[in-house]
Amino acid sequence: MKISLTNRVRTTIRERKLFREGDRLVLVALSGGADSVALLCALRELGYETVAAHCNFHLRGEESDEDAAFVEGLCRDLDVPLHRIDFDTVRYARERSISIEMAARELRYEWFGQLRKELAIEYVAVAHHADDNAETMVLNLCRGTGISGLCGMPYKRNDGIVRPLLDATRDEIEAYLLDQKITYRTDSSNEDTRFRRNLVRHRIMPLLKELNPSLQEALLRTRENLEGVAAFYSKATEDFHNTLRATSSISIREVKETPAPFTLLYDLLHPYGFNRDQIREVATSLDNPPGASFFSSSHRLLRERDRLTVLPLSPKMEVPELFGLKIGDSFLDLPDGKQLSWQCGTPADLDLEGLRLPNTKLLLPLAFVESLQEELGVRRPQQGDHIHPYGMKGCKTVSRFFIDRHVPRSRREEAWLLCQGTEVVWIMGYAADRRFAIDELSDTEEYLLFSFEL
Repeated sequence: MKISLTNRVRTTIRERKLFREGDRLVLVALSGGADSVALLCALRELGYETVAAHCNFHLRGEESDEDAAFVEGLCRDLDVPLHRIDFDTVRYARERSISIEMAARELRYEWFGQLRKELAIEYVAVAHHADDNAETMVLNLCRGTGISGLCGMPYKRNDGIVRPLLDATRDEIEAYLLDQKITYRTDSSNEDTRFRRNLVRHRIMPLLKELNPSLQEALLRTRENLEGVAAFYSKATEDFHNTLRATSSISIREVKETPAPFTLLYDLLHPYGFNRDQIREVATSLDNPPGASFFSSSHRLLRERDRLTVLPLSPKMEVPELFGLKIGDSFLDLPDGKQLSWQCGTPADLDLEGLRLPNTKLLLPLAFVESLQEELGVRRPQQGDHIHPYGMKGCKTVSRFFIDRHVPRSRREEAWLLCQGTEVVWIMGYAADRRFAIDELSDTEEYLLFSFEL
């Protein structure tokens, strides 16, 4: 006995937990084609309150406008609220040097996200079905992919996109529409084999079905098997992902101790825009000295002493060379969100704990500061900066100090210096210059106690 499309959708929603308990409002992506029309009608049969969203990509001339008119009429007949938008898809694709397919995808999903917020709707239902997913699996296989790619499309995405038809076949959808006497539009571009998906649909899939008439069922079993493998793999790599998200870095030693370092690195770094060749180079550099950098279109990866650090690329922050301190104030906010604070008072007034190792705190006599011909200020390190580290003999460049202390390169670039003119008084949070050290405290003299947390 064949299961009805409505029951198929009900089962998929329940088993895949597509909606939260009690959620009945759904935004439906409605093109006017068989799949989206069937999805809209099936959800309404199941008691969901539906709102439709139609994109006119203006790729098929009058045909695109006729699709829009059909959708308007259908929603009017069904009393379904409709939201429409027009896109200049060709221009968008040309400006970004991407395919028409990719342009249409980016445009519609960005708009769906905007609509979700405007309408306060949690889910957007799209009409991808089992045949679409089989084609996706084949396409991903041809491109080269990992476990998730071989699983095809997810039933539910983190951005609210859900696919209630993903267990239904194209034949089941068309049979449902015929039985319910529901009309729909046919997209003539679906026959154009210049598009990769259409090529797979009309030429590759029929050939594969000659090899195995039960291809759909075989791919479904493959998908189910791979979903289980993907779940185990996801659990095994969860700590790495959490660490990378929280600290922007991962331990090189821990990566090397895994059975497949390259596979792990690909999973971790691919979302940041690094390609396979770059990631393979990163994997082969794990035993090399630190210092190497790798760049994607959006991120920079640093091979540090014992960690791999991933940092976003951003326009270089334009800051003054020196942020002057006004001693009458009590703090200075820095452009990266950190803060230098200070207190004025006698030793009895100040908390001097921790000054034996002057890293997060620095003490200077108020009279000395007031006598300076050049004001104290804060800036980033520059080439040639040097310091006479507290508790050490001789002079070091600031860069050498960081290297000797094994400070990661990413942290060095974020460091701040407290300076008097060209002289470095304090590498804030790391070390003070001994030339500014106090031999003994006076109970009656006033001091400035600076504090800075890394």
